[in-house]
Amino acid sequence: MRFQISLSPVFRPLFTLLGAPKGSCFADIDLPAKTLRVKSGIWFDETFPLSEVLDVGPSTWPWWGGLGVKLGPKDSVGVVYSGDGVVAVRFRRPQNMHVIIVATRPELRVSLEDPQGFMAALSEALRD
Repeated sequence: MRFQISLSPVFRPLFTLLGAPKGSCFADIDLPAKTLRVKSGIWFDETFPLSEVLDVGPSTWPWWGGLGVKLGPKDSVGVVYSGDGVVAVRFRRPQNMHVIIVATRPELRVSLEDPQGFMAALSEALRD
């Protein structure tokens, strides 16, 4: 199940020029492979085993954190292109994520066009 990352319409042309066009920014729950893949153009492409996902819930992203792929507050990594629709995926153990450097963090925040649908689908996948 693929969910589009929410990109602020104001900055969408800039994100496209910088290597993160809308079509290449998504979170994908692959049930047969039991993985969660989050991709953001050329800047972020990580796959996590669903067995490492502890839970998912609504979250926020501070305006001062900026937009894009970032190290975030509370020991998180953000793949956030909009302040709307942010969800937090919390892991059982900190995961290695490539954010210019390799950062080991226990939480990933993602801005999604359908955060409710994503949270429901991921929660259901975690129950299986």
